[in-house]
Amino acid sequence: MKRQQNNRKWGAIIGVVSVIIVVGIGLFFYHNFFRQTHGDLVETIPPDASFILQLNDNENFVKTSNPLLPYLGEVLSLDALPGFEFFMDKFHGKNGVIISCHQSDNNKKLLFSTRISETTFKELLKTLRIDPRNYIPFDNVKIYSFGTHYKKFNFTFHNNFFTISEDVELLKKSIVQIKNPRNLLSNKNFSTIYENIIQKNNKQNWLIVQNKPFFEETRFFLSDEYHLWSEQLANVSEWGAFVIRLNDKEVSLSGYALEGSPFFEKFKQQPTSGTADVQIVPFNSNSYTSVKTSDPTLFSSTISAIYPTADKEELAYFNKLLPVSTIAFHLQKDTVKYSYIALKIDSTVSSLVAIAPDSADNTGIIFKKYTIHPVKKGHFNTLLSILHQNIDMSYYVEYQGHYIFSDTEVALQHYINNLQSNFTQQPLYKFAKTNIPSENNFEFCFIAPEPDWTLPYASPQAAHSHTVKGIQVISYSFSAPQKGFVPMNIYIKMR
Repeated sequence: MKRQQNNRKWGAIIGVVSVIIVVGIGLFFYHNFFRQTHGDLVETIPPDASFILQLNDNENFVKTSNPLLPYLGEVLSLDALPGFEFFMDKFHGKNGVIISCHQSDNNKKLLFSTRISETTFKELLKTLRIDPRNYIPFDNVKIYSFGTHYKKFNFTFHNNFFTISEDVELLKKSIVQIKNPRNLLSNKNFSTIYENIIQKNNKQNWLIVQNKPFFEETRFFLSDEYHLWSEQLANVSEWGAFVIRLNDKEVSLSGYALEGSPFFEKFKQQPTSGTADVQIVPFNSNSYTSVKTSDPTLFSSTISAIYPTADKEELAYFNKLLPVSTIAFHLQKDTVKYSYIALKIDSTVSSLVAIAPDSADNTGIIFKKYTIHPVKKGHFNTLLSILHQNIDMSYYVEYQGHYIFSDTEVALQHYINNLQSNFTQQPLYKFAKTNIPSENNFEFCFIAPEPDWTLPYASPQAAHSHTVKGIQVISYSFSAPQKGFVPMNIYIKMR
């Protein structure tokens, strides 16, 4: 009996060990053969990518990107795209492709991958007249090189992936990456967007942005005073994904970022009805920024999340006014720039008594039938710091249900002098408006009125770039978070 029990015991142990061995062998073969040869294109990309272009319709992207290549080359470093397409033309197919951008020795380099068969690759070597024996061995993979009339490229074929890059070290990182189970799909934030948004819309072309490295790289285009913008955008979400559509000189991006950040969280309960009352912004302003603030407590806590050192007295003061929306804009007069904050206030629930000056005699001045009122104290520095100003909002004038604040009476007189026409009457505004959703929490719109007009946000080193000189219209908007995602829209029109 005891011997039978021992036999059963050893039989169970052997059975368990056998199962473990079989499972281990199965996992080994799955990881080293099946997964690698049937993996997703995104698994070829090292996780440090600043952005990824997943082109499900590569032919359409190439066709529509041609008029924009001078700009795409500067912003997305897509100057290597024609070289990539040189190889794609040899395949005579419409394969999906994926392009990623990586920082290498202080330069941005691209990695390009598509899926082909081994037979197709051998035919490519014959077409390019490359000796199959002339290669660089790396990690059991052969790396070939070929100089097109665009650039010199390194390329390889492994696990049914055809991968190209100018940078051989980046190509090697990709070869190693496909063998590593810790890839972008194992990143929770990336996989959430990829599986729930991108893979469910596999007919579109996608721009996938890793915000932190992307905005760090694009800081080159912004002047120092606006670097805080890029820092804040870099931190609102780890990843964002946008359907990218190109049309002549226009770029439209429509997509989502992950909710999850303190900034977006504060907009979750903020009403989204309607768009900005742009009629109160004069025609000759070049831009405006509008934020829904129907719940000022939420808005104030949003500012506190962005700027932990924000003056609590200023925020409490703002709360007392109960503004429905807040619009910031500028006006230029010769070399002087005037800054304004416009609050739409519901007079049935709010009163301006809190901001009236202590002296009853200080009731303001009349200018062209408008009364310019003094304010007890300038309390909008924190709000204006979002736009990188540092001025007191010491006076206001009422116009079309809005209270327009600025730092001097002269600034408000200049505002009143420019009320004959408004921002919506700018001919180019119609392009931006068609790309701003009718329901949103935040809007930004910039219009360059003339070809020689300098983009005010540009750094001196970028001022003469094709991109800065070519921008006509930029609009950006986002809506309240929905099911874990924040809807966003970006529109850019070039000259």
